[in-house]
Amino acid sequence: MARSLLTEGRAADVARMLEPLLPAESPTDAPVPEAGEATVRVLLARVGLLRYGDARRARTLLAPLTPLVEQETASPALRGDVALWLGWTHAWEDTATHDAARAIHLLDRAYRLFEQTLDTAGRCWALLGQALAYGTLDEAGLLGQALDRAAPLEETLDDVQASLWFQALHARFDHYEGRYACARFHLDRLAERARHHDDPAALGRALAQQALVDLDLGRPPGTALDLARTALDHLAALPPGRPLLEAYLALLRTHLLRGDLEAADRVFARAKPATAEVSGAGAHLLLLQAHRALRGDDLDAAARHLDALGADLLPGRRPLLAAEAALLRSDLLARQGALDRAHDQARQAMVHAAEAGHDGRRAEALLRLARLSAEQGDLENAQTYLHQSEAYSDHFSALPLAAQRFETLAALARCEGRTADSEAYLAQARATYALLGDVVRTERLRREPARRRSTAAPPDNLGLALARSALSVELVAEAWLQAAERLLPGRWLGVYAWHRREGWTLLREHGPSPASLPLPAPDAESARHDPVCWMRLHARGEQAFFFGAHAAPDDPAWQAATDRLRPWLPVVALALDHADQQARRLTAALPNDVTHGGEPTLPLPGLVYASPAMRRLAGRIHRLRTSHSPILILGERGTGKELIARALHATSERREAPFRLLACADLTRERLERHLSGNADEPGGTLLLDEVADLPFDLQSVVLRFLEAGSTARPGDGSASATVRLLATTHRNLDALVRKGRFHESLYYHLRVVTLEVPPLRLRREDIPLLVRHFLRHLRPPGCPMISITPQALDALILYEWPGNVRQLRNEIERALLNVASEPAPLLDLEDFSASLRTALPTGTGPAGPPLLYNLDEAVAATERTLIERALTETGGQVRAAADLLGLTRQGLYKKMRRLGIDVSRFQQRTEPAPLVPS
Repeated sequence: MARSLLTEGRAADVARMLEPLLPAESPTDAPVPEAGEATVRVLLARVGLLRYGDARRARTLLAPLTPLVEQETASPALRGDVALWLGWTHAWEDTATHDAARAIHLLDRAYRLFEQTLDTAGRCWALLGQALAYGTLDEAGLLGQALDRAAPLEETLDDVQASLWFQALHARFDHYEGRYACARFHLDRLAERARHHDDPAALGRALAQQALVDLDLGRPPGTALDLARTALDHLAALPPGRPLLEAYLALLRTHLLRGDLEAADRVFARAKPATAEVSGAGAHLLLLQAHRALRGDDLDAAARHLDALGADLLPGRRPLLAAEAALLRSDLLARQGALDRAHDQARQAMVHAAEAGHDGRRAEALLRLARLSAEQGDLENAQTYLHQSEAYSDHFSALPLAAQRFETLAALARCEGRTADSEAYLAQARATYALLGDVVRTERLRREPARRRSTAAPPDNLGLALARSALSVELVAEAWLQAAERLLPGRWLGVYAWHRREGWTLLREHGPSPASLPLPAPDAESARHDPVCWMRLHARGEQAFFFGAHAAPDDPAWQAATDRLRPWLPVVALALDHADQQARRLTAALPNDVTHGGEPTLPLPGLVYASPAMRRLAGRIHRLRTSHSPILILGERGTGKELIARALHATSERREAPFRLLACADLTRERLERHLSGNADEPGGTLLLDEVADLPFDLQSVVLRFLEAGSTARPGDGSASATVRLLATTHRNLDALVRKGRFHESLYYHLRVVTLEVPPLRLRREDIPLLVRHFLRHLRPPGCPMISITPQALDALILYEWPGNVRQLRNEIERALLNVASEPAPLLDLEDFSASLRTALPTGTGPAGPPLLYNLDEAVAATERTLIERALTETGGQVRAAADLLGLTRQGLYKKMRRLGIDVSRFQQRTEPAPLVPS
């Protein structure tokens, strides 16, 4: 009954029910409690931890049960529960209990025990705990993988707390990697569910993270301030934890952004003692204290705070925090005139950001490197760094990075002697910092030495200003108002947006608002409602944008200004559309674009994979989603090149348009030209040239002309139609065909601008069990129950070389299913497969003994375990150092330790904490 109540989110009821059942405190030498008492302790530990955040009480409850984890005579279910919640207490960021390495080991042990008992809920909670532990190590990739594995399990559960934690951890992962929109999506769901179930801890966690995400997006600081204060109210009665720290961090960042240093100092005074027991809190607060000192121009204090970070930033520890510290150090050194050292620190920030996998910090580091290079007169490197930063251009619609980009462009223009451009970029940087509410940086740029101001009339440079500001809708509005202010000085000016569902929203305004502000009809092109006149800037679908000014209906200045500005309406419309598109890439939280594990999911049910090679391919496809360039897909026959092409289409901006496939071997000129120019009824879309090496030489010229021109003429009428995106596949060596004169060289170079290579099945054997399960599910005869496969048969499938790749595997499964009996329990065995496949198993392997594959695995695992334990012994349990000795990444070593059941804490010298007294 208690477990059922917990899945319904009624943790408080469970606590009231079970507390009276807990016996009085036992002596330290008491025997391990019986199963009944052990179950009560486990359930109370879970309630105390997840509902109230009390890791210390949870550890006290579970401490007498620790021997059960290794006690073979105890039930696997009880052992799994004890290992699970002990692991969670160690994953919790409390200084008295936090030990991420120990947590990962215990949670992996729990997962394997739950596998024995077929406990879906237990496995899900073990993976969520691993995700929490990896997050404390800044291991974003492993955090994402744990969530990815937990996702299908969580979906099958009707467990309120599991759902809340899945949303919270997913939001943390997305925020960590700079996917702010996805983070906001999960946080909104978390807050909604937390309110519904009256869970103050979950709600406080959601609100604190929402405040941090909004600050990173550049939303109004007042909103973040309100969220942080509300979060603190909800968390006040709970033990200190990471949500409390995040609420204080958001509060501090907001005060520093506004330039209210005294308010920040008051929050520091409260935050330090309040978060003293939160693991890692001191480092985060020191970083913000250094930031505060720089804002107050106290360079010596900033240096002291950064120096005090010390051991918190040892190599391999907290790489994201290290990246932020290096950026602050770079800023400090630049202000001290040590530009070479500032440059070195910016490069360090880039290294740490890459290790953390945070694209936003990478972009920030590259912009800093470009700006420093420009200030040193190194134009070539400045341009190189700026070009590299464009790889993360989606992040430039977040206002903080947009402002830094404008500053960088100003420094580059100044280095190139383009004074007018430099001043224009600085003006846009000032405007962006003003939008952010960043008082200190806005004022700093205003105090810059006066430069030559452009004397051109607004329409002469408005187009360039709009183009440069098309990173966000607010920046476009600001650029328009700056131009309008020269024509209508000393008045209230504003830009409003209207949406059918959301109503009116003020984007930007200059000057004090009039006493009354009558808004126009959304479908009107212009309106004059005393004391405000309106002009529509742009309208599309359910949205419209209006420019207004404080002016009487017959004011000649308004008429003259609108006459000057009206020719630029098409330009501002384009800028608004582009800005909206940019913002959607970063801030439109669409569930279809959000994956459970933070890794891109290719939206095709027939594309089944889990191997690292295919995951890397999926990542490349996801990054190409906004590209319109042709793509050449390489791979052996049967690897699934067509499926990859369909995935490229399904993730692209053309996914609503048709996908067409042309087999090049039997293609006619008329058919090719018709499809290149687009179907009359369904223009645009994606066109796949399947096996492009088979395309006749004369038709290769047609494709080449299409790629060179971007479109082709429609036969017969000479009109141009909507262009299509071109994809091509081949299993042949095009380079060799070019040398033989059988493939057009120019076409080859056009196609190979972007190439994707689909790995053969023999190089991604991890996918074979998944593919087998997929084919057994989808190829079974109608009405037939789910079909199983023996371990020996599956071993043969895994060991086989598969010259025909996935297509051959599918055919083999389909043929074998013809022979399988449907009663009583359909089962595929080795003899159901072809003779060539049966020989994949080495001689002597038969039903009498375990498959050789398992013996080989055991031998390899034993060797790996010996080498890893030796490295951990030599390095005193330091994972980073051990990984370096073994030639592995830290993430790779953690994976192997988890698989092999190696507990790194056995190799670490530690001081045991004092025993805790039950509360």
